[in-house]
This record gives sequence, structure tokens and C-alpha cells, in this order.
Amino acid sequence: MRSCCGSIQSPVSGPHGLAAYDAALSRQRSRVRIPLGVLDVKPAERLEARRLRAEEGASVKAIAARLGVSVSSVSAWVRDIALTPDQVAALARANPAINRQRAGTATWAAICRERRRSWQEEGRARARAGDPLHHAGCMLFWAEGSKSRNRAILTNSDADLLRLFGRFLVEPTPCRSTG
Repeated sequence: MRSCCGSIQSPVSGPHGLAAYDAALSRQRSRVRIPLGVLDVKPAERLEARRLRAEEGASVKAIAARLGVSVSSVSAWVRDIALTPDQVAALARANPAINRQRAGTATWAAICRERRRSWQEEGRARARAGDPLHHAGCMLFWAEGSKSRNRAILTNSDADLLRLFGRFLVEPTPCRSTG
């Protein structure tokens, strides 16, 4: 007898009869992967979790603690529920760790923005002053340079050109004090 699970002997054929057939069928079924959501485990808890998330905007951790289930289960159950802006704001206010992290991120972003603005202003001042090294370095970078976080790259094999670009990067600007 051939089934959807593979080739299994029927109970009539084979040396051990019905017991061997049942054992083989059980082994075949244990290899079948059951997609998530087919077996509805804890349906009452799942419905309550979805209600708490949608109506009250409760956090995943709070729902898990209240229902006595794992955080990962609650997360899977409620991942498709969109929160209202008011619910998102309430969750943010209730989580002091995230609030401290956001405040730190905002402070650091402001510091970096001010540094960038200052450096841009220094570069503009050098360009207005007509500094030939600055002009040459900018043109080289625009022509053959690239940048990534904390790194400026010039792709060229001419040693004199690379030395000139190195001087552009290291020599102090007339606008910036080196003391």
C-alpha cells in the first residue's frame, strides 16, 4: 500500500502484521513537520492575549506574566496587532529603560550633529580662504575618494598623489587651534 507519507507495507503483507505497520506509520508521521498555528495550543490564553493587546495596549511581557505563558508565545500570538499611537506612547512612558536609552541617543545625536556642523563650517572657511592644499584634497576626494563610518578612502596608485592627500588629512587647518 502506498500512502502520502511514503511507501509503507499494508497490515496484510509483511512479516510482523499490524504492529509493524502501526510502528512504521508512527515513524513516518513523526517526521512530518506541523506548521505553526495548525495546533492551537492554549486557545483561551491566546484569545485573551490578543484582547489585552488590542483593547488595552498591554506590553508583551505584561500579558505573558498575567496569563502565565511564555513571552515568545505571546509575541507570536499578537505580532499582527497594530497598536494605536496612544497605546505606543503609553508603552514608551511605562518603560523607563527605553526612555533613558532614547534620551541618551537624542543627546548623542545632538553632540554629533554639532560636531559635523562645526567641521563643515571649518571646511567652508578654508575654501573661502583659498587654501591650495584644501582645494587639492577636496578635488582628489571628490574624484577618487569614498567614505564610511570614521574612514576616508582614496583609491589611487600614484604615491605622490597619496602623500598629498595624506597631508590634506593631517595638516591642521588655519581655522582650528591645535593647542
